[in-house]
Amino acid sequence: MKKQLKPKKMCLGPTVMGLSVMLMAVGVSGLQAGSKPLENEVIDVIHGLSAPVGVVVSANNKYIFVAEYSNNTVAVIDAATHQIIDNAIYAGTEAFGVELTPNGKTLYVGNVGGVFGFTTNSFIQTQSLSNSDTTYGLAVSPNGKSLYVVDHTISGQISVFDTAGAGTFVKNIVVGSYPVDVAFTPNGKTAYVTNASDSTVSVIDVKTSAVTGSPISGLDDPYGINITPNGETAYVLNVDGVGVIDTKTNMVTTSIDLSSYGSGTGDFMELTPDAKYLYVPVNNYPNLKGSLVVINTATNKVATPAPVAQLGDYPTAIAISPNGKYAYVTDTVDGTLTVIAISGD
Repeated sequence: MKKQLKPKKMCLGPTVMGLSVMLMAVGVSGLQAGSKPLENEVIDVIHGLSAPVGVVVSANNKYIFVAEYSNNTVAVIDAATHQIIDNAIYAGTEAFGVELTPNGKTLYVGNVGGVFGFTTNSFIQTQSLSNSDTTYGLAVSPNGKSLYVVDHTISGQISVFDTAGAGTFVKNIVVGSYPVDVAFTPNGKTAYVTNASDSTVSVIDVKTSAVTGSPISGLDDPYGINITPNGETAYVLNVDGVGVIDTKTNMVTTSIDLSSYGSGTGDFMELTPDAKYLYVPVNNYPNLKGSLVVINTATNKVATPAPVAQLGDYPTAIAISPNGKYAYVTDTVDGTLTVIAISGD
């Protein structure tokens, strides 16, 4: 990576390989009026990965795709058996972010210098798209026609590609310094980009392919971003918590402090399919052991009592299965994937 990241971020190196940990299963309930207790229980830890970072689950809930940073590969895992089917699929130098097209037929994997596209039925590489530096976050437009690629550089830009065929470069959109993640609103009209060094979020008008308005401030080293299905709220992962943006005003309305749960957050978080909860990996630097904190999106507060599951070293990213039954967290330093069963409302 070109940027010296803060302690909450990954410090990848030789120590990444060969580490493992046995995690305890912790399921703590959070009650909501008229609903069953929410429970999160670690049911398995999948070993044998090499600095896993980005993770995504197939639309049919059958497969888990994990980018392996140190191995330059993407791993395919059977979601039913938790067995690694293949982790020797070359995905470019320092594979990092992963993203599926809305129809689930193509998997994009970001790397240093671009993005590889794979068919998910046979895992044949069909696209090799180039940008100027390290690719972090990726987002496919809701209509599946465009791919926005975060170019993690000091100048900062989004590389836009047409997803048809072998993929075609369209243009670069200049954003803030060292951008990390990008997300579309459900109607596909707007994209939001987190700029880590500037502690801002840039707003892109998709129709004009240009940044609109002033960057959104009031954030602290923003990384991952998630937008609710109704498009009204954007959640931004800060260094010690989560910022909440009202997309109608493009202003930060709430900051959710998670500093009491650890010394920093991971890189990416995830909403449940019904958007009732936001799952946030939290680090405990320098002891490294992480935990999972769940935010109730109705109140924008940590669920009470907080549903927390113990994770491995440096939890970086999380994916929740489309059916909402399981969460998968990449423990980058351990080289593991923690599997969490979700039950209740």
